[in-house]
Amino acid sequence: MREAILYAGESAFLFQYTNFSKQKYKKDSAWLKLHKGFTASEAAELIDSIKKIINKKMPQIVKSFKSKPPDEWKILPAYCFTSDELSNESAIEKKVVDCFLSSFSTTEKIKNFNALDDFNPTNVAPIIKLDDETFCLFQLYSLCESLYESPFFWFQSDSQYFETAMKNRGDFTEDFTTARLTEVFGSRTNRVNTNVILKKGKDIVGEVDVLATYGDRLIVVQAKSKKLTIAARKGNDNALNSDFKNSVQKPMTKLSIALKSLRIKVSRHTLKTESESYWQESQKRYIQFALLLNTTQP
Repeated sequence: MREAILYAGESAFLFQYTNFSKQKYKKDSAWLKLHKGFTASEAAELIDSIKKIINKKMPQIVKSFKSKPPDEWKILPAYCFTSDELSNESAIEKKVVDCFLSSFSTTEKIKNFNALDDFNPTNVAPIIKLDDETFCLFQLYSLCESLYESPFFWFQSDSQYFETAMKNRGDFTEDFTTARLTEVFGSRTNRVNTNVILKKGKDIVGEVDVLATYGDRLIVVQAKSKKLTIAARKGNDNALNSDFKNSVQKPMTKLSIALKSLRIKVSRHTLKTESESYWQESQKRYIQFALLLNTTQP
């Protein structure tokens, strides 16, 4: 498994990491602004501006090679930029740019890196700081991925806020799933519901994170936000089993219980959503079910 994880393909496109980051950490904007000096939306805009700067410089530098001998060809300047350049390109004030660059750049040498699957600090801070004003970025993908992943670890350092951050993380997973299903099935009343409680009389017999209805079908979704731990990525069997149990087995078991409760005496069940909208299952007899597990962690 270690080789399969290490050499696995990219989990998402660049624009997906940045776009999803804006949505995922929208509710955490106040904390990020206070403790890091920028929001996820500002960080995404700055990443896009870095890409634009590199894309502008690259053809100009390559074109200059025509008037120079090969031993004077230097491509490195195309990947370098200053904080002023980034501020001008993004139209974001310099103090916000400086906070962003401080969070995603490093000047430290990599120590205690003995194997390819060891923790690599450059995955967290892929921007290289050359001096107080000049920075260099070779791998834009790593920066986009770090924006999506790193806030989770920042939140861990604040014990008072961490619980709120985890709730926001779960809300994003459910909201994202709901939005995608609504695009497909429409926004008519009760077509797509979140946090559905299945009740038999006064007893709760099941719970569904997101439930969509279409014709004689129910799409039942258990939303889960869970990622592989570093130990699992190293190929630790116990860690892999634990991660699989928490990210797949537990939510699938919960889904199965919900499905079973829907199939037994369907006409007696009431679906209740947070918006206090009710409807009786006796009005519809669903004969097809689809179980889906949605995880928002690559």
